[in-house]
Amino acid sequence: MALKSVQDAGLIPGEDTVVVGAGVIGLMVTRILLLHGFGVTVLGTRSMGLGVAQEAGATVIDVTRGGLPDNGLPADSGPGVDVVIDTSGAPEALEGALRLLRPHGRLVVTSFHGALPVSLSLGAEFHHNALEIVSSQFDWGCGTGSRRWDLERLRVTAERLLAAGIGRGLVTHELDPWVPDVSYRVVREHPGIGYAFTYGREERA
Repeated sequence: MALKSVQDAGLIPGEDTVVVGAGVIGLMVTRILLLHGFGVTVLGTRSMGLGVAQEAGATVIDVTRGGLPDNGLPADSGPGVDVVIDTSGAPEALEGALRLLRPHGRLVVTSFHGALPVSLSLGAEFHHNALEIVSSQFDWGCGTGSRRWDLERLRVTAERLLAAGIGRGLVTHELDPWVPDVSYRVVREHPGIGYAFTYGREERA
């Protein structure tokens, strides 16, 4: 999913991006972008995730500390960024993401909101700045402009990136699926970045 999001961003060398969300997907997106030399600013609410992004070389903004100014970015960012990749899972983040883009910028929506209602004002920045909104979900294939790619090539490349450490340290807690009450308590009481169920154990009676 992270690799597909970066491909859908369609960035050109010299362009900058904002990643919204400092969870597992957002941090893998950040690492892939930095690996390829793009400037990255990460907006998030998780101090642990923002710390990982900063250590990787990204600029970070904690949006819980008073929110964002109108264009929400460091002073040297000019009229906005070329691409915003939203991985936050928060419907309200999309409205703010549009305001971060320069004219003709692109918003890549990686978050899957399911049945949650999403409100977007399409009469302001969206039309005035000729912005583009792109859905990024690998379930439906590699999308337009990716005729050289198929899901198998995407999978192999993602596995190569994982083997190279693109996801290292992002799963901070392993949970036992057979003890759900304990697992839910861990999630509630122990903040982390990623939580993973560890299967293969014998089911407890």
